[in-house]
Amino acid sequence: MASDGISNFEELKLLYQEIVDGYSPSEKGEYFFKHFSDLDTIDILRHKHALYNGYIRSGIPSQKERLAQLIKQEEWNQNKEDRITSLRFIIGDNEKNMESTIPQMQAGLKMALDRDKEELVSLLTEKYMLLGTTADELSNQEVTLFQIFYSLRKNKAGDPLYSWPDYESLPVETQEKYAKEFEATLSRFADNRIRELAVMPFFINSFSYSKENIYFFFGKPLSQLTQYQSFLLSLGQRNLSILERGEGSPPDLIGNITPNDIVKWYDVQYSVILGRRNTQHIDKSNTKRREV
Repeated sequence: MASDGISNFEELKLLYQEIVDGYSPSEKGEYFFKHFSDLDTIDILRHKHALYNGYIRSGIPSQKERLAQLIKQEEWNQNKEDRITSLRFIIGDNEKNMESTIPQMQAGLKMALDRDKEELVSLLTEKYMLLGTTADELSNQEVTLFQIFYSLRKNKAGDPLYSWPDYESLPVETQEKYAKEFEATLSRFADNRIRELAVMPFFINSFSYSKENIYFFFGKPLSQLTQYQSFLLSLGQRNLSILERGEGSPPDLIGNITPNDIVKWYDVQYSVILGRRNTQHIDKSNTKRREV
């Protein structure tokens, strides 16, 4: 992992290497965390289903069964359930719109968001206190443990650090240490960081050589790419297209220019290209109507 004193640009280079490798080193480099592909997440999902089915067979109710029982006994009701669904949709929609909202309206939108989040937390707390232990809850808890075990590797060759039985029997403190390090590793690969990486010249220049067949960039089938690799490739294709169709050149990373400033340049150019494309589409449609 990067040290506290490393620059933003240097950190992006480290992230780039780790995305290419498909692994991130532990803080002291003693072991690695494997980045997940879609196929890896399916393996983890399969394990979760096995856990869930095992709990059901042992007589622990599912969340669906327990919820139906609570509604029948009038300890919970469908109106509250519908309100939870509605709040989740409203919060997600407003969070997406926050950045595009004019500054004068952001304070009011944030207040509404905070109020909706508070209500959602209150409803969910009440609901899960009533639900008690369910097969869903237990399988979700255990699959988180399995996910960390699945990611832990001795080396970049992918050799497991532990067997599953050995990992399960580790002291809680050791499991918690791995969990914290795993979460810290994932946090470094937030979407905005990969978006910054995707506009860096050291990536764009290399990627341009394989734009005709992106298979060659990582040298493996698309189905085996990690989720970070897939995301980086999709951004690379988009940004190369912007460079070919946009106007001018992105700012250089000098002075007070940050990676995020360069991302904004690409986003503005992308909006212009989309606007131009929509205008051309409207013009063609109007021409066809006049001809008819």
